[in-house]
Amino acid sequence: MNFKISLVSFLLLLALSLIAYAFSLVGVAGSVIDSIWKLVALAIGVSLVIGFAYPYLRGVRKGDLLTTSATHFHNNNATGTIVNIFAGPSAISLQSGRLGEKIKINFQGREAEGIIISYASTFSLASVKITEMEQPVTYLSQGQRM
Repeated sequence: MNFKISLVSFLLLLALSLIAYAFSLVGVAGSVIDSIWKLVALAIGVSLVIGFAYPYLRGVRKGDLLTTSATHFHNNNATGTIVNIFAGPSAISLQSGRLGEKIKINFQGREAEGIIISYASTFSLASVKITEMEQPVTYLSQGQRM
């Protein structure tokens, strides 16, 4: 059983039932208590629906903090990878975009391109899979060889 799918479906059905109750004709007509409970039910139901829909309506905007999913672009040593995992956001979006679109990002001081693979949620940032990254240019002084 997938707990996340069960929880999401439960909350969406709860929101729909609260909204349906708010517009129902059941209850004591003209009672202040009944209308207050209906308004509370409507507020809770609408807030649950908006909470689920907001990330999809907003997308990823320029300047948002992102996490990355390309480990081969992180530092090559184990300590660098551990620091990158636990340091929090590792990139900043330079463009706005939607799920599945390619956007430009600033990753560890370098410009890169990545595909948005998930939106931000309550406890996590939006995630991007890095596809291309610029390589730093190294200049050789006179007399040096490559």
